[in-house]
Amino acid sequence: MHVVIISVSDPEISRALNVTETTNVSVSLRWSIGNTQHIDMIQLYQRKIDESETTATNTSSTTSHTVMSLRPGTKYEFYVQIQSYGKTARTESITPTTGETMSGY
Repeated sequence: MHVVIISVSDPEISRALNVTETTNVSVSLRWSIGNTQHIDMIQLYQRKIDESETTATNTSSTTSHTVMSLRPGTKYEFYVQIQSYGKTARTESITPTTGETMSGY
C-alpha cells in the first residue's frame, strides 16, 4: 500500500487592490496573485458604502476586472477573494468613488 501525502498551502494574493481607472459608471481594478498553483475560484466583492448588502461576482481573470453599471458619484467598497483547495485569501478593501456626470451638454 502506498500513501501519498499532499501538502496544501494557503493561497497567496497580494493584500493590495488597486484602482487603474474610474469613470462615471465603472471602476477598473487590478491585483496580483502569488505562487498559487491551483485556483478554484476568484470572487470580487462590492457594495455601496451607504448600503449593507455585499454582492459577489465570479471573475475569470486572475489579475484584473472592470465593474460596470455603477451609479455616478457613488462611493463603493471592493475586495477580491481567491479560493484554492478549500482555503481562502483576500485583498484589503478599497473604496473608490465613481465620477460625477456632466450636466448641461
